[in-house]
Amino acid sequence: MLTALSRNPERKVIAHCTEKSEGPFFCPECGDELLIRKGKIRVHHFAHIPPTNCIYGSGESQAHLKCKVEIFDALKNDSRIDKLELERRLDGVRPDISFRVDGCHYVAIEVQISDLSLDDIERRTKRYKELKVNVCWILQMNDEIWGERFAPRVWEKWAHLLYFGRVYYWTGGTKVIPAHFDEHMLEVPHTSWHVEGGEERTAGGYYRVSKKYKEARIHDPIDLIQDFDAVQRDRFSTSKLDVPAAWVWADQLEKWW
Repeated sequence: MLTALSRNPERKVIAHCTEKSEGPFFCPECGDELLIRKGKIRVHHFAHIPPTNCIYGSGESQAHLKCKVEIFDALKNDSRIDKLELERRLDGVRPDISFRVDGCHYVAIEVQISDLSLDDIERRTKRYKELKVNVCWILQMNDEIWGERFAPRVWEKWAHLLYFGRVYYWTGGTKVIPAHFDEHMLEVPHTSWHVEGGEERTAGGYYRVSKKYKEARIHDPIDLIQDFDAVQRDRFSTSKLDVPAAWVWADQLEKWW
């Protein structure tokens, strides 16, 4: 985690703006003492002293921490933003970054780089709606989207439904790349054989929709503030996935696919 509570005096502190001498530090969730980790390569952060049962004590990847820090630092200089905070404790959720835009839209940025379950993603999305907060789920760049075909993970498919047919992949700062998933067609080769009696049989020679693979249509990078707005999302279901009614922070692009 990037934030902790310090009691000298009691306040919330951010790892990359804090020195070890300002400790001790404590977890805002469970109250246990935290260690501050600083180095020349790794993102500065706080860590629980093992063993721990805290839900925020399992550790975050460096990619996750880096994404949160870069978005937060970029938003600090945006005149449209206020009430900006890292890892804000709300009732039942703790967004990676949260803020208000233009004095009216409350936004939560959730960085889905860790192995968060789909059930937890759905729960948080529903809770943000109850809190009247617009949520934006951002995903780690999946290099496979640049190929002719790729197999999206289940929560990529879910996010694709939530955001009206696009997924947001983080590229740096407040920039994301929207991607739309098209159907991928698989060729079923033509084959022929002879059965008893010499009669020839044939099969294949056509294309079918792949159940596993998709083709991604990629848009140029867009900005999380300049190109996004608050949208109310109705519940939507397919045969395999269901997205709840939600308040989302979604792009305002015209359809490009």
